[in-house]
Amino acid sequence: MLGILKYFAKPVILLLLSTLSLSCSDDKNSPDTQIHSFFESTRLAVERRAHDDIANLIHPDYRDHNGLNKKQLVQLLRGYFFRHRHIYLVNQIRSIEWQDNTHAFVVLYVAMAGKKIETLDTLQGLGARIIRLECQLIKDRHWRLLQAKWRDASISEMLQD
Repeated sequence: MLGILKYFAKPVILLLLSTLSLSCSDDKNSPDTQIHSFFESTRLAVERRAHDDIANLIHPDYRDHNGLNKKQLVQLLRGYFFRHRHIYLVNQIRSIEWQDNTHAFVVLYVAMAGKKIETLDTLQGLGARIIRLECQLIKDRHWRLLQAKWRDASISEMLQD
């Protein structure tokens, strides 16, 4: 089990560390802005290494395509923080699809590096890892991660319009 968790650590961490620009909407309460805020809150919680805050952003019924549940994901994060002192992210949302008012499907690309990512042009020089993420979010009291699926991607995929 530990071997499986180590293999999937970076993609799961990338999902939880994702940050998004809040420039998509002038309405601070619009559904799209709420989704962007979810990812911004996640990024900030990870930068502070706030395990409890991160756990609150994950739905109790969380499952991913590898069968990890919420408890396993939070344990994985703690181990990842122990092994990696610095984590820097850049991301690009590809789409947000609304299934209804409480369910959203988000596709995004995330780049992660151990050094600050100044611009997208510096990704290759930093040896950043790029992941394509498909996230199912659900809103109860607030937005939470319900499901996740990921795969490795290339910098060129991330930079496509």
